[in-house]
Amino acid sequence: MERNGPGLEYKVSWRQRGVEADWNEETVKKHSLTLRNTPTFVPYEIKVQAVNNLGSGPEPNVTIGYSGEDVPDAAPSGVSVDVVNSTLVKVFWFGIPRDRVRGHLKGYKVSWWKTKSMLDGKRHHPEKHFLTFVGDRNYGMIPGLEPFSEFRLSVLAYNAKGDGPESSPVVFETPEGVNETHEIGPLNDVSVTNRSTLSWRLSGLSPSTKYKFYVKACTVKGCGKPVTEEGLTMAQGSKGIGKITEAVKPTQKFHPIEALEPGTDYTVRLVTKNWVDNNSIFEDVIETRGRGVSLFCSDSDEKPLKGSLQSINGDIKATESADSLVDYGEGEHGMFNEDGSFIGAYSGSKEKGSVESTGSSTATFPLHA
Repeated sequence: MERNGPGLEYKVSWRQRGVEADWNEETVKKHSLTLRNTPTFVPYEIKVQAVNNLGSGPEPNVTIGYSGEDVPDAAPSGVSVDVVNSTLVKVFWFGIPRDRVRGHLKGYKVSWWKTKSMLDGKRHHPEKHFLTFVGDRNYGMIPGLEPFSEFRLSVLAYNAKGDGPESSPVVFETPEGVNETHEIGPLNDVSVTNRSTLSWRLSGLSPSTKYKFYVKACTVKGCGKPVTEEGLTMAQGSKGIGKITEAVKPTQKFHPIEALEPGTDYTVRLVTKNWVDNNSIFEDVIETRGRGVSLFCSDSDEKPLKGSLQSINGDIKATESADSLVDYGEGEHGMFNEDGSFIGAYSGSKEKGSVESTGSSTATFPLHA
């Protein structure tokens, strides 16, 4: 840093943007200056100029900074619920006005809790669940609900300082679920008596057919709750019948699938850990050329079409039945970008020209010589 003389100090000038005409000034030797008793989240014009015993340095550029944030002081309005099916609803709301955010809007949180079973009429102790929808938006999808139940739901806005007030709860009911046995077909049972067996090969399945599998553990006292998953058999003439299931971390942008047979048709599916209505995000049949395939979830500026992925052999586009996860929030049911790619826990980045907030009426301006 060039001092060019003794007695280096900084002359800090500031004024509230659009309100004050005259500049306030203070000279400091440190690299920061804290202003107190400022209004909540208002813009300031800021200048920092180096001075020493020989005079002042070049005239500085004006930077825009904001005073400290506070939590939003308004709740979303016009909350409504559109019941899609027995386990999925779409929620709509009107966002809060910009001047009521009192900071940089981070997004909205939807909370819901079951209040009653429509089957037996029993009331339930409210156990709250929530999903976070990042950004300035006015709708979201809530999956994984219990069929034939009564729920209450509310929405709030949040910023870096915290959560705002919740909207008044709205009541909605989910319809009865579909009897899966009649919808899909008769169940066939296979008993695996060896406790160390971790896989089982099924034969005699129809080609190009979707099957639903139920796996449950049993003792002499009875069986536990089953876990379910769907699978699609290969087309007639495809080489091999089997299934490879591998977990992908939310932060991964691609995942290689190794040890594949060249010149062979494979069905590739991408699903969330918490499967909504047993629909996949992406599903397509591909033909291998080399020994492996990589699935890519892009979050670059050149985003692929929603519901599509890329492979080393070219573009693989999703079928019409593939779900877009743009409408699903992050929380208990996973996290996704606007293009459908996985993301990890979000963290708000500071906007250019913003200042560090130390409270709703305090702002600290970093100084750069």
